[in-house]
Amino acid sequence: MNHLTPIQGQEFVNNLRFFGVNGFHDRDTRNVHISNHPFWQALCHAPKLTEVQLDRPYPLESFPYHQLTTLIIDVLHNDNVEEFWRILEISTNLRTLTVYDLHSYTPLGILLRRMEVPSLRSLSISPNDGKRGSFKPVYTDNPILEAILTSLGFPSLFSFELSCFLIPISDHASPSSLLTMLQNSSGTLRHMSLAFIPYLMTSKPSFLSFSALFEATPHIEYFKLKDLGTDFYSKETYSSGKLVAPFFSDLADVESDDPLLPNLTYLAYSNSKVTPDIMNMVINVATSRSPRHLSTIECSGVRPLEEVRVAANRESLDRSLDDHTREEIQRLEEDGVNVRFWLRSRDKKKSPSI
Repeated sequence: MNHLTPIQGQEFVNNLRFFGVNGFHDRDTRNVHISNHPFWQALCHAPKLTEVQLDRPYPLESFPYHQLTTLIIDVLHNDNVEEFWRILEISTNLRTLTVYDLHSYTPLGILLRRMEVPSLRSLSISPNDGKRGSFKPVYTDNPILEAILTSLGFPSLFSFELSCFLIPISDHASPSSLLTMLQNSSGTLRHMSLAFIPYLMTSKPSFLSFSALFEATPHIEYFKLKDLGTDFYSKETYSSGKLVAPFFSDLADVESDDPLLPNLTYLAYSNSKVTPDIMNMVINVATSRSPRHLSTIECSGVRPLEEVRVAANRESLDRSLDDHTREEIQRLEEDGVNVRFWLRSRDKKKSPSI
């Protein structure tokens, strides 16, 4: 910016649509720099700026937050949550919010007021999207996460993505905040992506079932479930079936009086070490929700599945796709249900999305 003439600088600011910053790690130095520098003063009035990516929340005078439609924040700490709240309060046009790292291991120590983010359509917390060098799933008892889920309202939320360490409910009743948020947003929520790692450092951990969690979201049409536990634990320590098997069983029960996720049309499941049993359960869900099967039962409230995707490593897929399973997949394809398989790299950072 120092190399531009005033006219060139003004033209740059007037046409700026995206701005990203990563730097000032000292809070006081950062704020003095912003308040005194002509560039930052001009940036706050950039007429076309709608998308901003920040290393952390910046003061209100830094950007035209009121006109932003996309905000990406790398890290939230306890000491800048209040600033984050102030930003959201004036960001009335914000439609997409992504926060990669919630860095909090102690109570916030502040009382955050209840507030709505009226225009927000997409919320992503600790997404496993491969766009950052490191992936940090958030613990479900994280104080900042609980504040976001319980103190913010999202009346227009369409898509929600969360990557987390699931804390056993015997240790902390944390899933209730997630359940409450899903219930409050269920009227508009259509897309959901959950990547999870069970926290197994307690004896005989007990987790809130996925079925209980998603009973609150009957309008979900597009659902991704990523089981990252097999990437973090040995097979002797962790079995994915304990958590996902009951969920898939409930999804397949389309003749229930209150079927789970009745509007589901797209289902994706990712597990680098998927077992034949889990693969059969996924195929069973697809068969139960296929157009042909639904036409034979009195089940007017369940929509047919249109696409099912499974991502795993090559060895797991080869072991799980026996002749019988391939025949079932062929019948599903003939019935209009697309079944697709994707390879996951052993390196989690390079794993393709499903």
